[in-house]
Amino acid sequence: MVIAILTPVRLFADSLAASLRAPEIGATVLIADTFTVLRESFHTSHIDIALIDVTQGMAFDEVRIIAARWPSIALLALGVKPEQAEVVRCARAGFTSYIPCGASIAELRQITLDVAARQLRCPPDVAGALFRALSHSSRTDHSAHYADALTARECDVLQELGHGRSNKEIARELGLSVSTIKHHVHSILEKLQVGCRAQAMRKVRDMPWMLGTMPAGEHVSAKLKKDEPSPVPVT
Repeated sequence: MVIAILTPVRLFADSLAASLRAPEIGATVLIADTFTVLRESFHTSHIDIALIDVTQGMAFDEVRIIAARWPSIALLALGVKPEQAEVVRCARAGFTSYIPCGASIAELRQITLDVAARQLRCPPDVAGALFRALSHSSRTDHSAHYADALTARECDVLQELGHGRSNKEIARELGLSVSTIKHHVHSILEKLQVGCRAQAMRKVRDMPWMLGTMPAGEHVSAKLKKDEPSPVPVT
């Protein structure tokens, strides 16, 4: 089993890695301190589980994009408050399961094994909240046709819009002309049936599965900048 840990606190990451390397788990562990480094690890290694520290103000928008791009990787939220609303928020972002902020090392290991087996254990009230949220989502979601309508390049541009970037910034990131980006933005607004960029940004944040039409690994903006560190294997 290969596990990637995302936390900006290196001492915390090293402690988690030591626990997950123990015979009870026997995992190979990669450590990332930013989402950029985490995404790069998905390109260079076969990751089974990504353990993401949510106690440090991690951006849930990034989690949504990762969940849509790499659906085979189980995302495990670390340090979640044991409240229904917080668990539902994590589920909506794309997390497979969660580790409560008061969990012990033994519980961390057991939950990790459960996630590897595609299982979820949670209190009855949390399970009820998850089912209610899922039921509400199924009644209100009418967006499935968006993903089929968008081209691969429009998905690239849409993700950049979701990050709030300008046309010039998107053009520089994707290596295209500003006029070409304007054309793509106009097409995206029409297909998403929205009137402005802000509405398109909101839609991609609320419905990240619209970005799921391209195979993982082909997205231009997922590449590392040359001056950023690579994931560090823990041995």
